[in-house]
Amino acid sequence: MATMRYHKFAARTAAALCSALALAGVAATSAGAASNAATTYSGSSLCVKGRATLFPVVAQSFSSGVADAYADPYRPDCVTPLALPVGNVATKADLYKWTGSAWAYCNGTNWLYDGYRPARLAGDILLAPTYGAHAVGHAGACGPGYYGVNAAAFAWANNSWNGGWVWSGYEYMP
Repeated sequence: MATMRYHKFAARTAAALCSALALAGVAATSAGAASNAATTYSGSSLCVKGRATLFPVVAQSFSSGVADAYADPYRPDCVTPLALPVGNVATKADLYKWTGSAWAYCNGTNWLYDGYRPARLAGDILLAPTYGAHAVGHAGACGPGYYGVNAAAFAWANNSWNGGWVWSGYEYMP
């Protein structure tokens, strides 16, 4: 059963990736970060929101960046967080580089599965509850150029993965 869920999930994500990359015409953001958030699914029992962010980092001769992907489940009103069990929210960050004529895959994170975690103490600090999944990856490994993050935002409900992909926009990394 898990294998079948994975294959359906992979097929949906591949189709969504093609659609998301069609957004390559999204304008570059101002210096600092390329970021975009969107609702990737809205149904009668669930709403899923995702966010893709690329943070360029340039320090002396080191050029790199951080690729972030978030997936958060909500009730159908798309406002109230939904506490799904750990493993029922999935995200990943795929990093793409502009070749001059197309976006080419550079690298990405593995799929990260998470879900609701109640508030907890970490020493003397109270950590707020979390509801979704957050994946962090290394950006800029493919040399200088324009980069963008394609982030997955999916949640498992009603015996299927529901969601889609969010494109960050792009940013130059030297």
